[in-house]
Amino acid sequence: MNWTSELNELRNVFAYLYSSTNSARTIATQSGVSLLHVNLQDAIINVWQAIVEEAVKQNRVEGLITEVSRTYGENQQFKSAVNAWKASLGTVLPPQPPPVALPDRTVLRIFIIANLQDDFNEFLVDFSGELNKRYGFDAVITPAILGGSNFGQTALNLILYCERRGWYGDLVREVRKSRPHLNL
Repeated sequence: MNWTSELNELRNVFAYLYSSTNSARTIATQSGVSLLHVNLQDAIINVWQAIVEEAVKQNRVEGLITEVSRTYGENQQFKSAVNAWKASLGTVLPPQPPPVALPDRTVLRIFIIANLQDDFNEFLVDFSGELNKRYGFDAVITPAILGGSNFGQTALNLILYCERRGWYGDLVREVRKSRPHLNL
């Protein structure tokens, strides 16, 4: 097996995005990589080294990439590592349009408070549906799940909830889609 710097980059990004052994095991298993020869008791960077080595041997690197893209497809480090790896194979992804700047959480929170309070539950249903379509799982986000003593706190909790799961860009996209006539 020829180990390349592009595989190092993929390994490093995987270890950054999935920094626990349990999450590494889940991603590897879901992508079809056999973990028979992987020591899951090692440091996370070594676990990912072994997973990527096995993925290469089993011709499952694309499977790993597909699984990770379900959650972190918009992550710039991930996209860069994938493009570098594909370029090393001679299969570069088509150029992507430049990313639209995302507002910071304070701006987004103020926008949600000012523009979505009256139909917040409907927005959450639509947003959950978009997440389900995009990532293929049953996400259900409700005000009860988010908590908060007032709407401003609930809006902030939604933002933090999405940040922790790598969905901040999805949230901004859905907020913009729900209010296309307003500039966010």
